[in-house]
Amino acid sequence: MPLPPPTTSPLPPTVAALLHLQQRLATVNTSAALGFTAVNETRFLVEYQQAALWEALDPRRGRIHSLSGLPVVDPEAPYIQWLAAVLGHLASQSDQGVRLLRQKDLPPALGRAWQEWLPEQGLWLPLTLPALEGEGRAPLLAGGLFLVRTQPWSTAEQQLLTHLGLGLAPIWWNLRLRRPLWQRLWTTRPPWLSLLWIPLTVGVLAMPVQQSVLAPAEVVAVKPAVLRAPMDGVVDEFFVLPNQSVTSGQTLLSLDTRALRNRLEIALKEWEVAQAEHRHGVQSALQDPRSKARLALLLGRVQQQEAELAHIRHQLERVVVVAPRDGVAVFSDETDWIGKPVKVGERLLMLANPQQVELEIQLPVADAIVWQPGSPVTLFPAGDGRHTLSARLRYASYRAELSPEGVLSYTLLASFTDGQTLPRLGGRGTAKIFAEEVSLLYYLFRRPLATARQWLGL
Repeated sequence: MPLPPPTTSPLPPTVAALLHLQQRLATVNTSAALGFTAVNETRFLVEYQQAALWEALDPRRGRIHSLSGLPVVDPEAPYIQWLAAVLGHLASQSDQGVRLLRQKDLPPALGRAWQEWLPEQGLWLPLTLPALEGEGRAPLLAGGLFLVRTQPWSTAEQQLLTHLGLGLAPIWWNLRLRRPLWQRLWTTRPPWLSLLWIPLTVGVLAMPVQQSVLAPAEVVAVKPAVLRAPMDGVVDEFFVLPNQSVTSGQTLLSLDTRALRNRLEIALKEWEVAQAEHRHGVQSALQDPRSKARLALLLGRVQQQEAELAHIRHQLERVVVVAPRDGVAVFSDETDWIGKPVKVGERLLMLANPQQVELEIQLPVADAIVWQPGSPVTLFPAGDGRHTLSARLRYASYRAELSPEGVLSYTLLASFTDGQTLPRLGGRGTAKIFAEEVSLLYYLFRRPLATARQWLGL
């Protein structure tokens, strides 16, 4: 005869709450989540006003890992520092079970601030890992849970918390072991290890490094042919585009000829008038000898008008600018020039050889360092994160002037070293200029030290 199925009965609420809380603690995967759950969700098991999770860093000291109601614990807060001292004192006691705590149970130095920070009734739950058989050592304290409230703690509540601590301790210790090695070493370092940072810091700051500075740079031509306006006028038309390759004798641009052609027509009319007057004077001199004196004046006027015509025709021949040699036309957008009045000698464009380029650097005065001719320079082209170009400093301007960006800067020129692909003419980037070796301290605080010297007058 088969046995009847067993009857099921619902668990008591406290047991169900304990099992649910232990299940929640067992499913978290970070120490931060575990601490948040322990100090906030234990309230479903027992009532309390405040909870704190204390983490043991070594047998003598620890820190407040989590606090109920706070997402982040500030270790510099006065309350956190006082509470860490209180829980460190409790962890140093020999008993390993649940301990009820009041103000009178603390040393006077710690107990005086109890009424200011905490309710009257406290409970300390150490998170202890029992020693394995044959290890011959005391149980390992991983941390502790501290709860406070106004009402006294009952025996049933202490038993529930004891069971909670038995499940929480191994979970807490396992998550601590899963942290990165450097983080575990830092949190568990002995106090004497902090003293090693003093000589280590001094040694690092005294380490020699090569001084360097960054500045904007542009690839420019070496000795380009500068084409200037041959006369006063207005730019009429460009026959080439920026960065276009041109050949010797190729037409580049022309100036507006309307004003010159108007002058030519007027001068031609005046020459014809002067010619007519001269012919009339010659005929009059045949009949009246006294009019021969005017012939030299009339001939001079004819010659003057002929010179004016020759000058205007010569200017008309010069309105067209041609390339004196092969190269690349370097100028801004043609729409910026068309219709623009120019003066004689004003620069219109340049002809550059793309195989003869160098680096022009605008070094702000505030970043100026002591450089020497031949100092190495590294160019980081804009938009190219894979390649760099090396160069050598060959020239530095004597005085600083305003850069196109309006910054008072020195102009530096650097020649590219052989054996590398030359960059595109007009390319921009960031140049790193290297100078003499200095200490790391001076390298990091060069500008603050310079500012301090100006203020202190040293």
